[in-house]
Amino acid sequence: MVRLQRALSAALGVLMAFSAAVLVLAMLLEGSGTSSSLMALRFREDAPPEDTGLAASEYTGVADMITGYLAGNVSTFQYTVTAEDGT
Repeated sequence: MVRLQRALSAALGVLMAFSAAVLVLAMLLEGSGTSSSLMALRFREDAPPEDTGLAASEYTGVADMITGYLAGNVSTFQYTVTAEDGT
């Protein structure tokens, strides 16, 4: 009986440690996924306008739309851009 209690206690400890790790990871992902300024910064660093075809001035708007959608504040995942030629 004592061995069973020790085994269950050890298993519960492992489960709690794993749950804590998952919680911390979820909090980190939620924090970075709903930070508009961080996302706009990452756009500027990792997605230059010549690669994306999107003007750097649009990055803030796109980041606001994405983070708003991920946070549940925006109902649709859509951002409209008007090209320099008006199309």
